[in-house]
Amino acid sequence: MTTDLALRVRRLVDGGAVPITLDEVAHRQPADRLSNKHHAVVAAALVLVVVSIIAVVVALDGGRSARTPTTVVSSTVSLAQIPEGVSVLQFGKRLAFVVRDGDHVTVFDTNVHHLPGENALWWCPNEQVFVSPTHAETFSRSGKAIGGPATAGLDRFRTMVRHGKLRIDPSHLAPGVKGNAHTAAGQTGESGVGPWDSGPGSFCAGAYKANNASAPQSVLDVKALASVAYDKKIYTVSAGLIEIRFSGAVGIVFTFDDPRYRYCLLATDHSAPHVCRVYLTAGDYLVHDSIPGHQRAGYEATIHVNAPPGPPGIPLPTTPSSNQPATP
Repeated sequence: MTTDLALRVRRLVDGGAVPITLDEVAHRQPADRLSNKHHAVVAAALVLVVVSIIAVVVALDGGRSARTPTTVVSSTVSLAQIPEGVSVLQFGKRLAFVVRDGDHVTVFDTNVHHLPGENALWWCPNEQVFVSPTHAETFSRSGKAIGGPATAGLDRFRTMVRHGKLRIDPSHLAPGVKGNAHTAAGQTGESGVGPWDSGPGSFCAGAYKANNASAPQSVLDVKALASVAYDKKIYTVSAGLIEIRFSGAVGIVFTFDDPRYRYCLLATDHSAPHVCRVYLTAGDYLVHDSIPGHQRAGYEATIHVNAPPGPPGIPLPTTPSSNQPATP
């Protein structure tokens, strides 16, 4: 028994247990005198009690390190940072669609997996519907399936709003409601003419896009220099899911001018994540440091996105989409 463990056993005894020795047990015999066999049984019982106490102490000691959480730690976001309507939120390395109506907030998972090959979820600000473009599945603002081959609505994370803060539990995912209403609004995207989000007038123009299901198609490294500038004035990437990694001079921030991507708020210290994911279509996107005065001082750049050829049946935009979509 280690010194520390012995001390803790002694404290258990001092706390109320009456110390007793084997000799005392032997002298507390009834008048008819116990047999040697009885002595052995009593002594063994006492030893068992002591061993049990030691086992309890060891369990309490080791249990502290063994009881590690089996679920992902909840994320807490100030409600004031979440705009009314539909937006994209990043918590940890995950992206989610957030629908806010006052203090009522719903957080949808972006992993649509109803059919093979689905890997994206969009919010269409003009049509006010969610769509999975791979198979033209359509969902209402509340997440219910209203068009396409979807047989269930969008999955959602457990959330709680309290004291002006939104708590998201990414370990608990509630499945979407079964069924498909097949409403007129749900059929809009299927009968649309031309590629989706291909410019003003197209179906789902200026879409908000998010995706956790697949690996990023490209990685963009951005570095903040001590000379009051990012390491490039123009960054060039291909359209698609892009992982942005930010590093460099301490105390510098990186975000988008486009409100659709302002959830991508990165920092070189611990005030914000270092990595985010954005789904960018062809066009130019202004990025800057959101700390007052830093953008004017020089922390500003442009991300130029080239349009790659789209896969069959899912045409990607060939013209830049507007950087100022309608307010959801």
